[in-house]
Amino acid sequence: MNSQAKGKTAELAVAKYLTRCGLPARRHVRTGTRDVADEGDIRLDTAPVTIEVKNHAQPFSQTTLINLLAKLDVQRRPGDLGLLVVKRAGAADPALWRCWLSGLDASRLLSNDPGGTQAGVWVIDPVGFTLADVVRVLILGDWAAELVNPFGDAP
Repeated sequence: MNSQAKGKTAELAVAKYLTRCGLPARRHVRTGTRDVADEGDIRLDTAPVTIEVKNHAQPFSQTTLINLLAKLDVQRRPGDLGLLVVKRAGAADPALWRCWLSGLDASRLLSNDPGGTQAGVWVIDPVGFTLADVVRVLILGDWAAELVNPFGDAP
């Protein structure tokens, strides 16, 4: 399987996992151009989150993680939390994959600040969690809007 197919498979796995957890997600397949930045791989429909997914056999170096998070900072929508999800070798379940955030976004996530009003917080080092841990905080905090059923009382 080529790297593009591996990436698409990883993106679909993350989107399905998030949706099963109650955070409807969709792959954002529009890629950037020379003049317009890519906009991330996955968007959540009910939370201000942009996700970039990487399927990489070896762990990334600290410098590579910092560079990938800086690129994600440009790609995400204003105010969005930026998540870099990296498939772990030998782990098929996306819940166990590494989820990296910038220091600022980790602070926003853990202080339950979806509006992004924290000022003056800057940590250069990436902060890593499992995707399951980040999903738990998103659901338990004020990050996800309640889903509205457009069909009234229908289940």
